[in-house]
Amino acid sequence: ISLGKYELSVNNEKISEYSQMVNVVPSSGITLKTIRLNPVIIQKPVFSHETGTYYNDISLAISAEEGTTVYYTTDGSIPDTSSYIYTNPLEISNGTTIKAIAVNNRKQKSEVTEAIFRLSVADVDYSVEGGNYEEAKDVVLSTETEGALIYYTTDGSVPSPEKMYYVGPIHVSSDSTVKAI
Repeated sequence: ISLGKYELSVNNEKISEYSQMVNVVPSSGITLKTIRLNPVIIQKPVFSHETGTYYNDISLAISAEEGTTVYYTTDGSIPDTSSYIYTNPLEISNGTTIKAIAVNNRKQKSEVTEAIFRLSVADVDYSVEGGNYEEAKDVVLSTETEGALIYYTTDGSVPSPEKMYYVGPIHVSSDSTVKAI
């Protein structure tokens, strides 16, 4: 074998790259050959969403290089080949930490990919800003969070589910402080 880089394969499957160096020890007649193995690097899985706070449920897709199987956990632990096997997008409706690895059929593993997902209800938006007005106003309440229930008061007290449930515009014709959650 001459100097250079070579690919090590078993049954036509690349398992490692190696390079060989030939060293001759002067005046001894001894030739030393050094082989360095460089393992195949399995790329980390890629998540369709980044770590962050989301105001609606998300569908998390995980992709990895062809020929690998993705294993994942939803409790923040490090995944291994006994963890869940990814087959379809994960529906995330609660805060969680997802960790994943890719493993090829030679059991070589990638580094861990991790993302932390927080789900929260977005703030309530008011169609009318606070202030003094000459005429009555209809205040529309909304939030980015799909399906969120909005509760409100018009006397400045703290809203709760025991108070008024928002179903449509609030007609304000006198001094009022609208608060909503």
